[in-house]
Amino acid sequence: MANRKRRGELAIERALKASADRRDPSHAALEVLALNIAHVLDAAVAADDRYAVAQLTPRMIDLLERLKLTPDTKTATDGLGDLLSALSGPPV
Repeated sequence: MANRKRRGELAIERALKASADRRDPSHAALEVLALNIAHVLDAAVAADDRYAVAQLTPRMIDLLERLKLTPDTKTATDGLGDLLSALSGPPV
């Protein structure tokens, strides 16, 4: 599982790609961090590590807000619906 991308990480990639034309270049480090947290969050979900999921979820939400990828912060259609649907489903 170490190198296999799962649902959350793939959804973050899609959301970032969809919003690429509106992204601030200074957010590159936040984007990398969001992808890394998504990868670890996917692993925690797969391992049923509820403590890790509980610890990582607020950090991920903060990053999504900073990247303007939440319903309250998005400015246009950017794949957020796909991201939220993917994260709310059962683990793959």
